[in-house]
Amino acid sequence: MRHPVLMDMDSGIMVPCNEDLGLEFQEAEAGVARCLWTPSRRSINGNGVVQGGYIGAACDAAMGFALASRLENAEGFTSLNLTVTYHRPLHQEAVEARAEVVRVGRRTAYVEATLKMEGRLVASAVSTLLIL
Repeated sequence: MRHPVLMDMDSGIMVPCNEDLGLEFQEAEAGVARCLWTPSRRSINGNGVVQGGYIGAACDAAMGFALASRLENAEGFTSLNLTVTYHRPLHQEAVEARAEVVRVGRRTAYVEATLKMEGRLVASAVSTLLIL
């Protein structure tokens, strides 16, 4: 059975944080998720680039979708940690977020994500998530 988080996304129901972020869900199957994201004007910091917290949030959301595609029924999950590495500045441009589950245990999962703009790496992230 498809996870409720993904069923909501399939039907166009957005959770408030993803709606505020402007993240566009594309697909999630077998531990891999893809999303499109165009940062809003509100995400731009004083240096004229996207503030790192928004980038982290986009990666975190994509990793949640990837994990949901590997979980049974309605198992919940939450991030235990999130590490983001920034490879180049991001302006208000469309990027693809791709996340993949690397390992799922009984109580935790390890997931990786990348954010790319026109094939160029903008950021990468890793997270350990607690399965509830």
